[in-house]
Amino acid sequence: ELARLAMAMETEHALQGEIIIRQGQPGNHFYIIQSGQVSIHKNTIDSGRRLSVVVPENCVTTVNAGGFFGELALLNEDLRAA
Repeated sequence: ELARLAMAMETEHALQGEIIIRQGQPGNHFYIIQSGQVSIHKNTIDSGRRLSVVVPENCVTTVNAGGFFGELALLNEDLRAA
């Protein structure tokens, strides 16, 4: 089972500051951080900002190497929550 899973995985590289996924988009990928870290930002309706605006005060968590994100939208077949 793990061998099949590993064969299905693809490597993606992101530059510092690059947006990987956007809040409100369909979730069709699950990400595992191999190196570096990713900041997760979530805008709220009352923040007065568009959902595509990334600002430090909207950071809800940071995911480091070995961590993962994107699983909820993928598993629930829902839109991205953050």
